[in-house]
Amino acid sequence: MAVPRSTAELRQAWKQWACDAEDMDVISFSGDRIRVVPASADAWRALERVMRVHGYYVRALDTDSYNCRAITGGKLPSLHSFGIALDVNWGSNPYSKTPSGRAIRYSTATWQYLRALDVKHDLADTDMTPAMIADALAIRTTGGLPLFAWGGAFITNKDSMHFQLDVTPDELTAGIDWQTVVDGATTFVRRADDGPVVESYQRRLARLSPVSPGDPDGRYGSQTMASVAAFQASRVPPVLEGAAGDYIGPWTKSELDRAER
Repeated sequence: MAVPRSTAELRQAWKQWACDAEDMDVISFSGDRIRVVPASADAWRALERVMRVHGYYVRALDTDSYNCRAITGGKLPSLHSFGIALDVNWGSNPYSKTPSGRAIRYSTATWQYLRALDVKHDLADTDMTPAMIADALAIRTTGGLPLFAWGGAFITNKDSMHFQLDVTPDELTAGIDWQTVVDGATTFVRRADDGPVVESYQRRLARLSPVSPGDPDGRYGSQTMASVAAFQASRVPPVLEGAAGDYIGPWTKSELDRAER
């Protein structure tokens, strides 16, 4: 994982927009309206796509972006003051201090509301999944630079609600490399689909499902359906997605990812 820029460096890079509420752009984000620094709309749309592809529900009541305020526990301006940070679902992604430097704790539950319960009972730090975070942090500019840093990866605190731009204004101007942004249209497959994505899933199912998908021919037929259904039923708790193995969506993909770790 790339080392994010320091907060001081980002403050300096974006100082032109410090507490400049009137010049912020207002954009849609997963049904919410957020205020962000000008020219960053595509960056947030890329993050929105990742969350949508992973079936992650964003609550407008505890999601916000621009806010002219000091950083948590300090006096210097937060990156929210520059319109380059977004907090998502803070009710189930709380801020906490971790002086030990431990890693983020993920819930293994399939459903978001169950992951939120794990957070409530201090069994996890976030209701987000490692697969979704990996896809968010994989987004690049056309210059090949990581677009976002995530607060859940911070060392001495865990701020899993928090995403921040990790580029300068000039670097952002280069644009988003949309090839690095996961696309649900090609990531998820269902009965009767065919092609290389189906073949890739068949090869994974051959390793991970109790029932073989048959030859990896790239065709999502009855044998692949049986293999998907068996894999879904084998997980704890079982994956409830689609009917009788007819769909590999965000929950099944997440469990396949977890089974291979």
